[in-house]
Amino acid sequence: LKRAHPLKPAARRADDPLMARFKFTLAPVQTVRQIDADARQRDLQAAVAELQVALSAVQDAESRQQVVWMTRPADPRQAIQHERYAALLTAELESRKAEAKACEDKVEAARVALTEAQRDLEAINSLETRQKTTWLAERQKAEQSMLDEMATLRHR
Repeated sequence: LKRAHPLKPAARRADDPLMARFKFTLAPVQTVRQIDADARQRDLQAAVAELQVALSAVQDAESRQQVVWMTRPADPRQAIQHERYAALLTAELESRKAEAKACEDKVEAARVALTEAQRDLEAINSLETRQKTTWLAERQKAEQSMLDEMATLRHR
């Protein structure tokens, strides 16, 4: 029987540890966690955009209210309508501020959710790194064992 050289690719079998590729056993979980983190990032971006719109509406209402406060009609009938309009603007401003506060709360909740999702993803990535390090050590050990056996066979 002719024995094949152990370093030639034809001599290696499919189950040889040196031919194996690293396969992360939690890859599906990692994918789900990555998708979740990406979704949380998009949620945060949407909440920030909504907050910017709400803050713009507050600024607009404040500027309109300032204009109304700066003008004061001389006619008593117009003054009454002016006061009603000023009260209406004040109510609108309070409503806009409440909307902005709700948007700020939504942004904070989205930040917390994103932080949790990123922490979960980082935990899985850490497990992958640890698993890959272990796999590389085992592979190096198998390779060293094969080299030791070749050296032993050569010196017989």
